[in-house]
Amino acid sequence: MNPGIPLHEARRRVETHLRACPVVHEPPQRCGGLYTAEPVYASSDLPRDTTARRDGYAVRSADTASATRNNPVHLPIAATVTAGRVPPPRLAAGRAVGVMTGALIPEGADTVLSSEEVDLSPNGDALVIREPTPAGRWLTRPGDEIAATERVVAARRPVRPATVALVTALGLTVLPVHRRPQVALLPLGDELVPPGTSLGPGQRYPDGATLLAAAMRELALETRLLPPDPDDIEAVLQSLRSAAEDGADLLITTGGTGGGRKDLVREALERLGTAAVFSAVAVRPGGSTTFGFCGPVPWFALPGTPAAAVTAFDLLVRPAVRALLGAGGTRNPEATVTLLDPGQKPSPGKVQRLRVEVRSGQLFARRVRHRSIYLELGESNALWVPGSAVSDSSAPGAAGEHAHRIRVELIDAPETNAES
Repeated sequence: MNPGIPLHEARRRVETHLRACPVVHEPPQRCGGLYTAEPVYASSDLPRDTTARRDGYAVRSADTASATRNNPVHLPIAATVTAGRVPPPRLAAGRAVGVMTGALIPEGADTVLSSEEVDLSPNGDALVIREPTPAGRWLTRPGDEIAATERVVAARRPVRPATVALVTALGLTVLPVHRRPQVALLPLGDELVPPGTSLGPGQRYPDGATLLAAAMRELALETRLLPPDPDDIEAVLQSLRSAAEDGADLLITTGGTGGGRKDLVREALERLGTAAVFSAVAVRPGGSTTFGFCGPVPWFALPGTPAAAVTAFDLLVRPAVRALLGAGGTRNPEATVTLLDPGQKPSPGKVQRLRVEVRSGQLFARRVRHRSIYLELGESNALWVPGSAVSDSSAPGAAGEHAHRIRVELIDAPETNAES
């Protein structure tokens, strides 16, 4: 039995063979989950004009210089300006202009008195100011947030909602990103039938493939879940070639990797005329994962068992997606955590699913075990692969005891424990 290559070597080979999708220029609102291909620079100042940060009154600070509680200054209110409206061309000395948040400040005004800071005359047509006001209060000037030509987004950064809002505020209509990868996912097995079909004896639905398709859509990939193929080499080859010709950037199959009579991945690679980049990885479950090509299109052949398929997906496909997106690297985010239930250390390569939480500012983890892989997946957010390049370590605990510290790969962000 082939023990498989080390996980870090499998990742190195994947990274060697994967390339980012071509660069396209897309409207920002369609770029969520993608990565910038080039730096993005501000085309103008933000804000572009001098505006009020509070509801209040724009005045000349010099007009308030002599104000005292016993001898207040009275400034008649010449007009009121709301956001988006043109203010008077110039504020005359000894006058005030009412302004709303975001309103343009008239020329000559150099400060804003908030509504809470001033009194009005009995008939409400003049300000009553009882202390001097310095210049620059409650004003936002051109470029205070971002200056023209300033780099606002670096290359190889994820396009998040804040990114979309920022470039929209700057008036940019497109972003340079790597095209959204197209993935074709094909479940293999005589026992598989499409959802909605009545199950016969020994048949089941392709639940593992459905799970992977949903996971890939979360990763910003355009994913086509194909109908299951039987264990027939001609049918498998036809589906693979058709998906590759239809523009897939990545092929994923589930099933057919075990080496038995109906495990067709090895034969399919031979018929395609391409050798496997690797055909086994030293992890469990998921060790029979194979990586190769159908023509120019990279192909991950994952095991058919859902637990093995999703483990291989998390360890190999999930980080490889970063390369297709142009994010760089083929590693999951990592963190050092304290394992709350160390027990006996698993054998090297035996993958453990963990629940990582933040308690009092520290990361703690516990193992997640369920009879159902789907319940396990729903509760866990990290993987521990003992003996992998993501190394284990031990360190003294806060109270002097010997706390078991391990290095894990994060699949989702740790949550804060409300009871900590």
